Amino acid sequence: TTPEGHEVWVRLHTEFHPVSVQVFSVLAAEVPCSSDLLMELNSINASAPHVKVIWADGAIMAEVDIVAEELDQSELSNALIVVQDTAERYRTVLEAFFSDPEAAD
Repeated sequence: TTPEGHEVWVRLHTEFHPVSVQVFSVLAAEVPCSSDLLMELNSINASAPHVKVIWADGAIMAEVDIVAEELDQSELSNALIVVQDTAERYRTVLEAFFSDPEAAD
């Protein structure tokens, strides 16, 4: 979890070759896609070279993908830190500007 208590997940993707490990955190849920959102994500991704911030299935996520065969402890630790830092930096503003408040009703 991040210092603010948000979850960071590690998932193994075996359905593709090469097998990969994905480290990710959901930054905002119930987010409709919009041109403003995509421009903001492009801006974030342009300044964050080691992590992707994406929109998928109504959620904004920060993620790092690593080829599993080459994974070592320091690379996994770095991915966890990068995702945690990205989540802490962008979660509040992305939730405030892009989450749909009526979706929770």
